[in-house]
Amino acid sequence: MSIADLRPWSEMIALGAILAVFWLLSLRRRHVFRFDRVYAVDPEDMWAVSLPRRGGPIWLPHIEGIDFDEGSDIDGTYRFRSGLAMHVANRPDEATGELAQVLRLFRQDGGLVEVWTSYCRIEPHPRGTRLRLVADIDLVGRTEWQHRIARIQRPLTRWLYDANLRTMLTASGAFARYAERHGRRPAEPVSLLGMRLSWPALALAIVALGWWAWQDGLWFAIVLAAGLVLHEAGHVAVMRALGDRTSAFYFVPFLGGVATGRPAGNDASHTLMVFGGPVAGALSALATWWLGEWLGSTFLVGAAMMFAFLNLFNLAPIPMLDGGQITMAVLRPFVSDGVRYWIEVALLAIAAAMSAYIGIYILALIFGAFAAARFAAARSPRRLAGAGTPLTKIQALAALAGLAVLAALLVALMDAIGQTVPFSDALDAINWGPESYRD
Repeated sequence: MSIADLRPWSEMIALGAILAVFWLLSLRRRHVFRFDRVYAVDPEDMWAVSLPRRGGPIWLPHIEGIDFDEGSDIDGTYRFRSGLAMHVANRPDEATGELAQVLRLFRQDGGLVEVWTSYCRIEPHPRGTRLRLVADIDLVGRTEWQHRIARIQRPLTRWLYDANLRTMLTASGAFARYAERHGRRPAEPVSLLGMRLSWPALALAIVALGWWAWQDGLWFAIVLAAGLVLHEAGHVAVMRALGDRTSAFYFVPFLGGVATGRPAGNDASHTLMVFGGPVAGALSALATWWLGEWLGSTFLVGAAMMFAFLNLFNLAPIPMLDGGQITMAVLRPFVSDGVRYWIEVALLAIAAAMSAYIGIYILALIFGAFAAARFAAARSPRRLAGAGTPLTKIQALAALAGLAVLAALLVALMDAIGQTVPFSDALDAINWGPESYRD
């Protein structure tokens, strides 16, 4: 067997290797987690989200409630919508900015799974508030599927901790209050066309481009990357227009790209952000087609076909894609969270089956894994409910109409391009590169 024989399975092999590494890292019985970051908020707001009190709001949507201990306004058991529970004992000293915590994570049957012993320091900083944390994490008991999934994500703990903290600070209005009091905006990430320019982001981009080039050729990788940049830049542009100046996007090897930013807090803003990507992609496909026709470049016409196809595929009603996110938001005013949850599971399962049928096994694996995880979560007594303000019924119908119109325009655009350069010829033109001109 040669390397060429393994090429069709190379994505599955690489993804399996990455998951194996994550799984092996999750088997550690004990490890230390360190976190040190500055946020553009005032110290009192950082204390408010770090130390919830009896009668106060809950800022994380995946926490169902807090059962406070008798005689305490700060210690209690957090009930997660996944069915897990976590008891938190706090020893704060706001005068010195120190917070000691012991977190005990329990299974649904009440058995102890994991213990976090953490020391946190919250202190003023010229750019807001600095949060420093050191935690010893000990696995002490048998795990259930929910906790196994969480442990597989453990190598991403720093990123997940930061994302959850930003969610709470945004929902509580801490960022907005800091900007109003001090006249400062949160620092904007350094980016190019919306793509974050940092060493981790550039490393991901290099891996993604290198992989696609090895799989399908250099010019195909360049066109695919250009299409993703133009699409994700649309998401980022809308988020920044809505006030989130920290939004940016990353390349994701094997999959494409993902835009990140602060939660919108309502489905209307989120839906506008989702539409931004395929609208920008459709406009870029149209402009590239016009330029290709004007220059007589089959390569550019092929790139336009690729851009249109990528954005049409992304409008499919699969929850991980833009079309699926819009579909879930549209359903929310009309059906219960439980029904919507099962629709999401069914759509993921159908997507996995169709991907396997047509031979795209990497997508089948990813969609199938998400479908299995969501199916298992739905069996819990507590189902994940929607977060934020839902669309009104009129807004939902308008979003559905917009989705249908955008999909129809992309189909029409692909048909028009195909009248001059068929799809298979367009792919060949991309592989030949810019020297591919029409006879």
